[in-house]
Amino acid sequence: MTDGLGLPKPLAEMSDRELDEELQRRRRLRAAARRPEAPITDAERQMLARFERQTAREESGGEPSSWVAQAAERVDLARHYAALELKPGATLAQVETAYKALVAKYDPQKHAGDPERHRAATQLVQELGRSYAMLVERLRR
Repeated sequence: MTDGLGLPKPLAEMSDRELDEELQRRRRLRAAARRPEAPITDAERQMLARFERQTAREESGGEPSSWVAQAAERVDLARHYAALELKPGATLAQVETAYKALVAKYDPQKHAGDPERHRAATQLVQELGRSYAMLVERLRR
């Protein structure tokens, strides 16, 4: 799932159907990485190629230019705010309030009877936790 710019859509903005589709897409990507002969879509192939190039660049010690790194950091920061359903620039108190509300809303224990929904909710809460931790660290600097 992507937004209008081709960037991955935050899990918090996805419907149940989109979460299921994203879960299936990620499973196909992981399977393709383990078995190169597995059929994947062109978009997934391009994403896999970008991931491999990024990994190769990191392993070789190559650093992107500073403006590219800064732009990537701003996009990453915007994604974290979006995951918590906030506008960039929200205060620490707003981040904490939004995180607590979303974790309560998507609590995996509410879906304990449905393994797929429980797994999707768990993944979503983990994503929210990563976004929360990153934003709290950034805002406390």
